[in-house]
Amino acid sequence: APLAGRAYVAFDEAAAQIGRRAKLLGNPVRRTFVDAARAALSDPDGFEARSRKVFVLGGSQGAKALNETVPAALAQLGLAERGLEVVHQTGAAMKEEVEARYRELGVPAQVVSFVDDMAKAYASAALVIARAGATTLAEVCAIGRPAILVPYPHAADDHQARNAEALQSEGAAIAIREAALSVETLAAEAGRLLDDDAARKQMADAARRHGKPEAAAAIVDDLFAWLGGPAPRRSEPPRSRTNGGGGGHQLSAVDFRSGRELAYLSRRRGPRPTAYLQLRTPVPAMID
Repeated sequence: APLAGRAYVAFDEAAAQIGRRAKLLGNPVRRTFVDAARAALSDPDGFEARSRKVFVLGGSQGAKALNETVPAALAQLGLAERGLEVVHQTGAAMKEEVEARYRELGVPAQVVSFVDDMAKAYASAALVIARAGATTLAEVCAIGRPAILVPYPHAADDHQARNAEALQSEGAAIAIREAALSVETLAAEAGRLLDDDAARKQMADAARRHGKPEAAAAIVDDLFAWLGGPAPRRSEPPRSRTNGGGGGHQLSAVDFRSGRELAYLSRRRGPRPTAYLQLRTPVPAMID
């Protein structure tokens, strides 16, 4: 960050640390998340009614604390009686062990090493239980899902805990530090949310307010303004190409409304910096 002319961040706290070079535009998410976010906004009640799974996300390496604690916690909640299913992503190393644990506890669960369609998995979740990495939080908030976050305790500068607790302060998640994680604590928090449809919807709405599914388009808008605009104005917020207002808050000319998305952006050195775009037509995502 000290060497960057621009730093794109997702939290006010990070922007405050970096100063005027920071732009609070969020972390980019894939096109499928933009589509899922639109579906959630266009039919919020139907979207919530279709969300009938508990989605446990351990990341590509798996989260040992979640893999060991979550099955026993969910076993206390009678998920089948609630009409809920478990999808637990473990990472490759612990898949068989976690499958055996659910089986021993009598909890029907779909245990997978990896998830191919993450947007669909989030969209079907009545509750997400996950670590608090930047990409996970961007995805949870883009779609707007109630979440219990267990930050990785060894993350640099404890940034996962800071991010999770920032969302908790906005009512957008529940944060449980790993040192405080137990079967009883997790079962109590998950049970409270699963018993209260209104509380889950309120948390989902708060997460959605924090989310920025348009982050990729907003960042490209800002880069065009910064690289191509008059030098004295390069640190100012860009103007939108679509409505003349403040940039970065609407999907814009280089975004998904045209049916094309950004694939590559580069800068040519020289007296007049030039941005080049290579565009492609995306395949529409299908969200059940």
